[in-house]
Amino acid sequence: MLITSLWLLGAAISATESPDYEAYAAAEGQTIAQIAAEYGISAEYLSKVNRIAPDVALTAGQMIIVPSEPEAALIDPAEADDGEATTPAGHVRGKLGVVAVATAQILDQPGPGKVLFQRAPRGTELLVLGEIGDYYALLMSDGSTGFMLKKSVGLTDRFLTTARPTPPPPKASNTNRSPFIDTAFEYMGIPYKYGGQLPRNVDCSLLVQTVFRRHGVQLPRTAAQQYAVGQSVSVQNLQSGDRLYFYNRAGTTIGHTGLYIGQGEFIHASSNRGKVAVDALSNPTYWSIYAGARR
Repeated sequence: MLITSLWLLGAAISATESPDYEAYAAAEGQTIAQIAAEYGISAEYLSKVNRIAPDVALTAGQMIIVPSEPEAALIDPAEADDGEATTPAGHVRGKLGVVAVATAQILDQPGPGKVLFQRAPRGTELLVLGEIGDYYALLMSDGSTGFMLKKSVGLTDRFLTTARPTPPPPKASNTNRSPFIDTAFEYMGIPYKYGGQLPRNVDCSLLVQTVFRRHGVQLPRTAAQQYAVGQSVSVQNLQSGDRLYFYNRAGTTIGHTGLYIGQGEFIHASSNRGKVAVDALSNPTYWSIYAGARR
């Protein structure tokens, strides 16, 4: 199953954003050879790109990088020289790395500074743009640069070129805040529970459904059902009160929702926070799986 984004902490790479790769979520027991046959490319080449033998049985949801350009046009990781590579306008190029410790911070500078991301878990993929002292520079989801200690990163020799991500929407004035948001803030701090029941606890879709019901608008119960209701809104045109939707971690379906506040922030019932809370849409945890908005 082709999914929407390949998770790179700081880069959501999709078929529309990246000219070089797509991400494929394998089925249980599927092999590189079978995926290569689906795409009409050689199993040997797909195996080389992913560093997985052609006949190894993959696990369900395992991410496979599928080149979308002819083989001759792609970078051979064994031969590439990053200093001599040509990067298309509007794109960035770097090496693929992974978080090699239990959790790692991303900072706004190569040294003590503002924490951009508190706990990137082991195995999270990173696009490494360069290095300064003890830190690697990483591409962030808004196109900016973050920094992580080198000792926290396992650096591969595979190069990747991707379109520089589109930044989150411009900040709006709080004076234009929707009354839906004022209602949502009445639930701040209520504990998160999947399948929750207000007033004791709440999950993401119940929060959105309840807020809209209080304003006379009926929405379905689940985030996936809600996503099918309303007018699509581009990220550049988000307004306070718009409903935001996010993919699940496998990228296969809509799994989370919240309400856009303005100023690049949204309120939601967060399983990560364990309660109703406010987060930035530019936070890589959410920006990387952002699916769209409805009004």
